[in-house]
Amino acid sequence: MNDDDFHFPPVRGDQLGQALAIFQAALHAPLDGAGVGVHVEEASDRLADEVESWDLDFDQRNSLILRVLAFNELLGRAARDDRFGAHVETVGGAYNVSDDFMRAAARAELAPSGPDQEGLAFDLESVLRGLRH
Repeated sequence: MNDDDFHFPPVRGDQLGQALAIFQAALHAPLDGAGVGVHVEEASDRLADEVESWDLDFDQRNSLILRVLAFNELLGRAARDDRFGAHVETVGGAYNVSDDFMRAAARAELAPSGPDQEGLAFDLESVLRGLRH
C-alpha cells in the first residue's frame, strides 16, 4: 500500500459528530428484544445506509465512515497525550471532547496503521495542526 491508494477528504465537524452518534446508537441498540448490541460490521452498515442520503460524494462518505471507525482509537491515544489535555478528557469512563477537537479530527489525515499497514488511524500530528488553526 502506498499513499496514492488513499484519498480521504475532510468532512465537517458536525457531520463527524452526527455520524458518531448514529454509529454509537447502532452499536448499543437491542436486537430483536435480546438486549445485545449489534456488531461493528452491522453498525457500520447502518451508518452507511444513514449517510447515503447526506449531501456527500462517494469519497466524502467513505472518509466519514472511516473516520468514525478510527475515532475510538484516536480518543484513546489523545487521552494519553498531554498535548490534547484541553480538548479530550475522561470522565466516568466516557470521553468528553471539545468542538475544536471534533473539527480537527474531521479535517485530519488518515494513515495506514497496524503491523501490516492494513488498518487506518488518525495522524496525531495532523490533528494537532488542526487544533492550532
